[in-house]
Amino acid sequence: MPYIGKSPDFGVRTRYNFTAAGGETSFTGSDDNGKTLTFTDGAYTDVYLNGVLLVQGDDYTLGANTISGLTALTASDIVEVISYDVFSVSDSVPASTGGEFFGGIEADRYQNADSFSEDFTVASGKNAMLVGPVTLSGTVTVNGTLTVV
Repeated sequence: MPYIGKSPDFGVRTRYNFTAAGGETSFTGSDDNGKTLTFTDGAYTDVYLNGVLLVQGDDYTLGANTISGLTALTASDIVEVISYDVFSVSDSVPASTGGEFFGGIEADRYQNADSFSEDFTVASGKNAMLVGPVTLSGTVTVNGTLTVV
């Protein structure tokens, strides 16, 4: 599967917009919308000036969450920064089909799960609902509310 970022997980992008007052050669901190410019890897950061993609190294440089080395900007120039990163959803079971869970589990709610092979805990003040038939083969600890339907 194609991906954006550093590994075959899920891609996410963040867009920052800066409007020049005139004379700027760098941008850092909060953009026009109050989002603080952050990026983890310059190889996955695109910078546009008035809609034109700039070339890193030729048109600008990247430092610690800073775009610098720009030619002095004119008032009302728009610098758009798009930062791509990755996140992963690890060890998940789709709620629509249920499945088996391995390892200790603690959460507010369980639904459509067929079996729990390790510890099953309902913490104090938490609620859990099991839709049967369900097999619990580890230690079951209920300090909150457990409903089995």
